[in-house]
Amino acid sequence: GNNTTLLDIEVRDHGSTTPFFTTSVVTASGGTATGVSLATSNGIYDVTGKGFSHLRRKLSNVNLSGDVTLDFSYGGASPLLCGDVNSTDGDNKVNGIDLTLIVEGLNGHSKRLDLNQDTKVNGIDLTNAVTNLNVTGDE
Repeated sequence: GNNTTLLDIEVRDHGSTTPFFTTSVVTASGGTATGVSLATSNGIYDVTGKGFSHLRRKLSNVNLSGDVTLDFSYGGASPLLCGDVNSTDGDNKVNGIDLTLIVEGLNGHSKRLDLNQDTKVNGIDLTNAVTNLNVTGDE
């Protein structure tokens, strides 16, 4: 499907949950974004990604020296999981609140509830959220 999302990226000192640099990018339909600049000095950091309707995922011990590929894809080691739709920033977990919102939005056109970005909220979106039910994102 369409893996376009607004992706918030945080760079943190290793082991910290406090970001010292943040940026947002819109990924292409394949889920990729290129040419993103992370304003940091060379070193080892933790990097998180949180999509518009997704749980936060953390990549630990990322060497940000030179060109780096951050992989939050479904086939990667830390895939973004969808279903966190209950507020603008979500609560970083998929639970009954999220499922209720998707059920209430069925047959609508809410971008936040349309997890596969096919322009309609339907059973596919609900199934995607149910798949990730009771999952909490990384801190």
